[in-house]
Amino acid sequence: MSTTTSISPSRLRSDLYSFPCNSDASPPLVIAVLASLIDRAVAKTDRIAACGASAKKDVTIRAFESRRVLDMSIQSFLDRIFRYARVMPPVFVVAYVYIDRLCELNPCFCVSIWNVHRLLITAVLVASKFIEDMNYRNSYFAKIGGISTQEMNSLELNFLFLMGFKLQVSVSVFESYCRHLEREVSFGGGYQIERSLRSVCASGILSGKKEKRQVKQQAQVKCSNNAACSNHPVTVVIADECPGGSCVAQPYHFDLSGTAFGAMAIAGRANELRNAGAIEIQYIRVPCNYYGVNIVFHVDPGANPYYFAVVVEYVAGDGDLGAVELLPSWAGAKWQAMQNLNGAVWKLNWGSPLHPPFSLRLTTLATGKTLTAINVIPQGWKPGTSYKSSVNYIN
Repeated sequence: MSTTTSISPSRLRSDLYSFPCNSDASPPLVIAVLASLIDRAVAKTDRIAACGASAKKDVTIRAFESRRVLDMSIQSFLDRIFRYARVMPPVFVVAYVYIDRLCELNPCFCVSIWNVHRLLITAVLVASKFIEDMNYRNSYFAKIGGISTQEMNSLELNFLFLMGFKLQVSVSVFESYCRHLEREVSFGGGYQIERSLRSVCASGILSGKKEKRQVKQQAQVKCSNNAACSNHPVTVVIADECPGGSCVAQPYHFDLSGTAFGAMAIAGRANELRNAGAIEIQYIRVPCNYYGVNIVFHVDPGANPYYFAVVVEYVAGDGDLGAVELLPSWAGAKWQAMQNLNGAVWKLNWGSPLHPPFSLRLTTLATGKTLTAINVIPQGWKPGTSYKSSVNYIN
């Protein structure tokens, strides 16, 4: 069963970028959040029909199956890894990225009580080797995980092949997963921004007929086939589209945060609904309305004078953008079309330094309405910073 963790997103973010010097220090907050996410994934495994006998035929996947279930909770196991391996908090985030990526590349790989501990120790081992300067040997990680050195070596190799050796994690991807974790602990009111970053192969399924998938729209969602459902809708923002994997074959697929799942439940039964697994839900698209909040532009952490990328947030009305253009501030400058990188992220590669301040012009996909944020990106702008505009489609 997953547990409700009372942690503020700001505390989580601060903890992600710090490292306790005291050997007796408490485990980082990210461990509690990851444990909750993975607990839910394990609870859902028995209800995921896509995971069948085909997975058992793959020797590489079967290598992670243990002969017996380890009598230790996921959080206790992660605490043990932190206490003895002393890896930095970002290692756990990268390990989570790896597990998510592995599940995407191998749709029949399901995280279960039989493989979760071996999967975690291997993911942390590989993540530590990739991003840290100093690491313990495999034999030491094997002792932490309660397996032999030979098994640890074999698991590492199988993990790398299942990953397709795709170990690079960009700053923007790392930041997106951090924001995903922060949303998991945002139990306040307001709209919850949902991304299709699948939480360790665990997903919600949305029923309905197939149509073009769009992003940055709002929908009211409710569940109806579970005793814990309240039959009252929750409003969510569709912030990304299916990146590939098992969700491609489904006509609709929403990966909701724990907060959104809980909001659909009868009072006092939120955890029961969170642990229900894949559920059928009904939905209706509604106009985006942020009630007085103007559009915000979050500059990508990897942006520089030659490459500019931005996440466009809180777009009211249609919600889905068909075009974003950038206007530099030099004499005779013309509007430059930006490319949609993914979801709400737009980028512009330029052969010479771009001169701020920048104006950004938005055009909606469905109605073609345009809106211009004049000089919204100022001189001296910094990567990873959000800049508020004074405009929106609905005020």
